[in-house]
Amino acid sequence: METDAKGYYAYLPATFIYQDFNFNFFDTIEGDKYNHHNLYSDYRADYNGKKINKYYCGTAVAAVPFFIAAHLSSYALNFDMDGYSKLYLIFIN
Repeated sequence: METDAKGYYAYLPATFIYQDFNFNFFDTIEGDKYNHHNLYSDYRADYNGKKINKYYCGTAVAAVPFFIAAHLSSYALNFDMDGYSKLYLIFIN
């Protein structure tokens, strides 16, 4: 995903999986679990000592049905339910 797409999409796992609107899960997901040095880009910005998403959430709202379908399919097919495994990328695209 490109930076813009990551930023728009990040609201979905932040809301439905991690309940983390400081987007701290990004460090684990992008840095540790799905570490692709050539694709790394950070959609977060520092604001008053906190990390915030610098993109608006409108695109994420439109993608909710696809995210929910990916989440349920991940459960049914025993994929990681972390918001970033293969099915999430397929359903969102």
